[in-house]
Amino acid sequence: MKLLVAIAAAFVYMNSSAQYCITADSIADGKITHELLTTNYAWYAQGYANYKPDEVTMAQLKPYTTDLRFVVVLGTWCGDSREHIPPFMKVMHGIEADNNQVELIGTLRNKTSSKIDVSSLHIEYVPTFIVFYRSKEIGRIIEDTKISLEKDLLTLIQNAR
Repeated sequence: MKLLVAIAAAFVYMNSSAQYCITADSIADGKITHELLTTNYAWYAQGYANYKPDEVTMAQLKPYTTDLRFVVVLGTWCGDSREHIPPFMKVMHGIEADNNQVELIGTLRNKTSSKIDVSSLHIEYVPTFIVFYRSKEIGRIIEDTKISLEKDLLTLIQNAR
């Protein structure tokens, strides 16, 4: 019985391609998706459902969609990530960004991942939204927004053009 308890306590759920895992204390580590977040985290599903993006800004963002790519480093354990990731994904879906344009990387509390080497991204705070326009990094939104995610993204893009 003790062996079973020990095995259960150490259990880490991994997907078949081992791109991510959810640790025993519910931290998503590695490449994660909207579906994984929706299925495993009530805070995400609720935040996503409740966020109402600014429609005017969304209409201004949409023409840039095909030229955009995002790498988002987050912590499912982090309050700022819990606040900003659901709205970000709502914005991505609203501008019809493809799944391959948005890479979500979950980190452990030390802002590293056992599944993906994020050291070259120089992450100090999460969430960090790294924004690429026409394959060039044009800026980052780190930990918090100035106005809103969609307005801050639009400002980054307009300043890069």
